[in-house]
Amino acid sequence: MASPSQNLTPRLYHAGGPPLPPATALGAWALAAGTFFLIGSSLGASLLTNVLAQVLGLALLPLAIVHLHAPPGVTHRHEWLSQLAKPLAFVGAAVAGTFCWYLSLRLAWPIVEATGRHDEVREATRGITGDGAPLAWVLVASALVPGTCEELLHRGVLLPSLAARLGRPLALVAVTGLFAIMHIEPARMVSATVVGLAAGILALRTGSVWPAVALHVMNNSWALLLGTGHLGAIARAIAAHPDLALACAVAGTAGGLVIGGWVTPFGGRDPSNVRNATR
Repeated sequence: MASPSQNLTPRLYHAGGPPLPPATALGAWALAAGTFFLIGSSLGASLLTNVLAQVLGLALLPLAIVHLHAPPGVTHRHEWLSQLAKPLAFVGAAVAGTFCWYLSLRLAWPIVEATGRHDEVREATRGITGDGAPLAWVLVASALVPGTCEELLHRGVLLPSLAARLGRPLALVAVTGLFAIMHIEPARMVSATVVGLAAGILALRTGSVWPAVALHVMNNSWALLLGTGHLGAIARAIAAHPDLALACAVAGTAGGLVIGGWVTPFGGRDPSNVRNATR
């Protein structure tokens, strides 16, 4: 039995080791993306297919690679996969995610107009919203699962790996670009860029992937609820005052990131210092 004098906090909250080598992390991303698209193209477009592709390709596969590269006695090679964050980080993530969806929509719409791909965007939207599927299933399949799986791969595995080699600003840009590429449709790539930058900033500031997951899930949930007509009053207010809504979206997204960015990793300790102290 552990004695009261033993400090178990490093082992509980800082069990991870250094990130994967960049080449390994990029290889994991390429394999995960390939698996995701292979499952999607093989099984056809549906919410269930999307869930399977996300879980198997974007979550389980990269996590298996992380596990295989973990040194003996370390459960996670990546600190950010096991690192918790303070509650304030999740408050900021929820605020940013609540407003980020409209900011990304307004930035993406000129791309739709310029490319004339209105039909393609509508078709993609029908696939995401399930075209009449129960709302609870739509939220799970198109908000909770993608928000978790995509963040585990991009901000959990890839971002810390590239940040260790390229530095944080370049890594943020590179990972956001790869995240956008996975969305293929030009307008959705713009939206993904906005969400990816916001999620990446939170992950870098907190040293944890989980606030980024919260932001992504919240962003998708608001977009789905409004896109499926479940928040008609809010949708009508936005349509009546689009410029005010955009100003609120910018302020809300920035405010959420500031709130989330104020905090430090769980316990206020730098993971690198904890690892050095426990060797």
